[in-house]
Amino acid sequence: MKFLARLNVTVLALTASLCTPVLRAEVHSSLMRCEMPPALKQEFDLAFPTARYDFPTSKERIAEQEHIDKLAKREASDVAVQLAAYAAWQRGGIMSADMIRQETESLAKSKPDDAAAQYIHAMQYRASPLTMLTHLRRASEIAPDSPVIAQAFAGLYSRQPLFDGTKLREAVGAVLSKCPDSVGIYSAYLNVSDKSIASAAAKAFRTKLAATQIKPNDCAAYQTLWNLEFRSTEPQQHGTLRKTVNEDLSRLRAKFAKELSCMQTVKAGYELTGDNDGVQATAEAILAGFPNSGPAVETRMMRWYGSYMPPAQNSPLAEKQRYAERQYEFAQTELKVAPRNFALLRMRLEAALEIKSLPDAEYNRAIDEFFDIFSGSTIPLFSAPSIYLKVADAQLRRNISNVAIWVDRGEQDESRRRNVIMANAGGNAFLRRDLEVSELFDTTYAKIVLAQTFLFKNETSTARTAINAARLAIRNFKELATDQPRAKSLIAQSDARVSRWEGEIALRETKIDEAIAHFESAKKKWPADADQEFAAELEVRLNSSRLSKDGQSRPEKATDSRKSANNKNAKRVPEFAMTALDGEKLSNTSLEGSRVIINFWATWCGPCLQELPQVQKLHEMARRRPGTRVITVNADSNPGVVEPFMRRNGYDFTVLTANGAIGTPFGNLLGLPITWLILEDGRITLEKSGFSARHDDFLKEGIAFLF
Repeated sequence: MKFLARLNVTVLALTASLCTPVLRAEVHSSLMRCEMPPALKQEFDLAFPTARYDFPTSKERIAEQEHIDKLAKREASDVAVQLAAYAAWQRGGIMSADMIRQETESLAKSKPDDAAAQYIHAMQYRASPLTMLTHLRRASEIAPDSPVIAQAFAGLYSRQPLFDGTKLREAVGAVLSKCPDSVGIYSAYLNVSDKSIASAAAKAFRTKLAATQIKPNDCAAYQTLWNLEFRSTEPQQHGTLRKTVNEDLSRLRAKFAKELSCMQTVKAGYELTGDNDGVQATAEAILAGFPNSGPAVETRMMRWYGSYMPPAQNSPLAEKQRYAERQYEFAQTELKVAPRNFALLRMRLEAALEIKSLPDAEYNRAIDEFFDIFSGSTIPLFSAPSIYLKVADAQLRRNISNVAIWVDRGEQDESRRRNVIMANAGGNAFLRRDLEVSELFDTTYAKIVLAQTFLFKNETSTARTAINAARLAIRNFKELATDQPRAKSLIAQSDARVSRWEGEIALRETKIDEAIAHFESAKKKWPADADQEFAAELEVRLNSSRLSKDGQSRPEKATDSRKSANNKNAKRVPEFAMTALDGEKLSNTSLEGSRVIINFWATWCGPCLQELPQVQKLHEMARRRPGTRVITVNADSNPGVVEPFMRRNGYDFTVLTANGAIGTPFGNLLGLPITWLILEDGRITLEKSGFSARHDDFLKEGIAFLF
């Protein structure tokens, strides 16, 4: 395999040539403009591609970095270029986030009257709104009329914890007063859960679009408008909105019938109106007019996945092999027109790992070409840990290598960027030690991921080997980081997670007492200031383990209530009051006394689409039996797509719309589909993520819980 550590020497050489941005002591014109000059915009797009379907190879990534370096030196006072350069250097491992903050802080202190320096430093704290606000106010004092700074304020005031409807409107107004043709600023309102504010913004936005000379690049603004309109109105009014969307589509088709970006917007509009013929016709137009484009490849991929249902985990091996062979053949064909498309490369790799008869040359090519893109890209290791684990499993089956080597390779890929920083740390012992702690944390995490994977595959003994390795890494972690307060919480969390999975393995081995001891140990280790959802999950596992020990298949209601009352960490249904798609008013209190299944899903989620037929069956069974309910929560960013989807598929289960989880009590909906099993007292007795490859598992679990 030739993808390992390709960039080390080249990146180190490049790092030595980098020039730290030096800003002039003035309110630079880039803070006062509405958009980049066309010539600079063209260079900027080349250096900083904001959206791409084709990922660069390792060599291309180096060339891009050199382009970024040159442009950042030349445009040393341009805030957009400098911010993008810092982001690119961080992704490439040339500077860490902490190093960038230290550098911009030093620059801001040395130039206290430079608005650009203050603004760039403020923008390094997007994840810390209160800190960002403090620095942004300083920039605003120097340049009070800057639309760029006003736009940053709009982003802050549109979100918690700083949400303020009045200040948000003022910030948007400030941008529009300087840049009356701006349409992108209205996207700030997409973060707002207050329907009255979103509704007023939608009305103003529609008026503006009607009076604006729309350019092809502005077509996506209509998707923002439709999002705002559907979010800010009750589901019963969506029919009227769809008529308005149809009028917008007529306007867009008349002006931009052959513009790819506008065709995508038109397709999205047809999905909102439920016009399946329009969706298909636009998709065909994209395929015919732009066959090699990212959207065209994506369309063909979606159609392929829609035509071939993945085999169940317990399907015959021959059936799995046929599916993998079809998948491989499709990806190979598509890669001829889009050779660097990341989704296609991954699709081919996953198929290659499954095909036992695939020649070694093709097998190795699938791995090498994927990891050439993967290792040279900005994607971190654990955004897709399963890739390394799947390769490890395939290597074992081919007697080529073993799991440990592939986990090590994954850790090497993740630490590639860190190695560059380490090389620059010099005699800074604290920085070097800090990085070593991070390495050990990643190693521990990798072993935990491995244990989960093997447990899922029912390979209990292998899972125990992996979790024992994680336990050893924890000991090393503690020895290295005992003098670092920053690491104490990380150690405690890792230690608790290892104990939790030791408990899960013990459960598989029917060692109930041992499992309970591990779960209780994990509960004690989990820090009080850490995410308490983990503590709630542990409580669920503890209760179910104790019930298993007592031989109870279904807990008594009174016992559950006592445990819930005595346990402050027990996870309960959050308080909510929402209107369902059919107009029914639902709240957490209205569900009390019933056994409830809540399923979270989205129309874009493939596993969700496989699970929904079973959700419908459970719903049909539950509505015939008092005291049981099946409710779903849709997480699409635009709730307008739900009703056409339901009608097209013949579903009538209850749907609450979560607007992409913005402003809802359900929190961050990651890892869809998600299912909650809720007891009569409102306690969540089980929370699971994902859809089992055994297509009837969900239905069986739901029936067992409800009935």
